[in-house]
Amino acid sequence: SYVSPTGRTLAVREGTAGLEASIDGEPFHELAYRGRRQFVKTGGALSPYLFEIDADETGFCAGPVSFSAEAAPQPEPPAAHAAVTGVYRHPEAGRVAVYERRGDLILAFSPGKEAPLAPLAEGTYRQAGGPFAGETVSFHSPGARLTLGALEFAKTDTPY
Repeated sequence: SYVSPTGRTLAVREGTAGLEASIDGEPFHELAYRGRRQFVKTGGALSPYLFEIDADETGFCAGPVSFSAEAAPQPEPPAAHAAVTGVYRHPEAGRVAVYERRGDLILAFSPGKEAPLAPLAEGTYRQAGGPFAGETVSFHSPGARLTLGALEFAKTDTPY
């Protein structure tokens, strides 16, 4: 059993087809293996996010939530992160999410396609990995719009 700094719980067990997971006591759902310590939860809470086993194999992360064998305090996120986290939409390209995890900003295109954001200048970041490594991301009006390559995304109120 694993716990997040906010008290959410993750239970993982061996099921008939492989690993299964339950968040906060919900029914168990399969963790479909994606490779490189990565899984997709087939239903329930946090299923839109990629589940990844920590490099030291002591916990999991799923989108903005990290779970460890013992509740560990997370670093206080920089104030600038709060203004830019959320879901952004482009009419043709769809949506992307920006969330904070363990003090870092993460850009998520879809399950399995995440990119840590490395700061370059105020409001501008470089994707430090992911499918578009090296490409810049800029936030405007603080956090009302996001520019990714040549596309401009508008912030929404919808969950990812």
